Amino acid sequence: MVYERGLSALIGGDDGAGPADRAAPESIAALLSPGGGAADPEVAARKISEWLAAGVLLRERRPALWIYRRSPPGEVEPEAPLLLGLVRLAPAGSAPPPSESPVDPAAVEERLALRRAMKADFEPCLLATRAPLTDALATTRRPDFSAEEGSGARHDAWRLHEYAQHVELQGLVKNPEVEVARGPDLWQAARALDRDPEAARLPGARFKLCAIVEEAELREERAGFFRSIPAGLFGVSLEDPVY
Repeated sequence: MVYERGLSALIGGDDGAGPADRAAPESIAALLSPGGGAADPEVAARKISEWLAAGVLLRERRPALWIYRRSPPGEVEPEAPLLLGLVRLAPAGSAPPPSESPVDPAAVEERLALRRAMKADFEPCLLATRAPLTDALATTRRPDFSAEEGSGARHDAWRLHEYAQHVELQGLVKNPEVEVARGPDLWQAARALDRDPEAARLPGARFKLCAIVEEAELREERAGFFRSIPAGLFGVSLEDPVY
């Protein structure tokens, strides 16, 4: 599929109508929420396994940090960059990061079933940090991956290769306060699986795939700013070691 139609066909775009409504039938977004309804965990898990076996999806040797940026259609200025990576879930008994959005128990159970069956995470939640992150993510090099939605919006991703940059960014976001700006259901589902005895065999279950943005950028939010990151552009296998 990715060889026939490109990365844009594999990911699920979001131009305001919801990723599942705009996604190609073979996209990951269509598996996670087919037609905007509830996902079938077993179907999604089987399809992900098929894509891994066929080479449609590739496993990286180790988890990476990524810079992600969305450029709306036309001449609109690109949105603020996000830092994509794995965030360690809070220890059992501790409070999760605060969120202004209410948690939907039904949505938590749905995402938990999907996460458990797929043994993978393709849905980052958005964390807002008080750290001065935007300037630290500035780059002029060519993106490692780019994909374009049917609406014309472009998604660019840069893999961070330098160990020193990993250390710098991890130190920058480690201590400042954060809140879950979008996706508290996803965070709670990840914590629920982490407490499951089955998670002992899944090193990646201790972490949640997150997009981190500087809090000041959210306060200047424009109409349509910070839509969901396309499902499938980033993902992590919970079965793989996490270093």
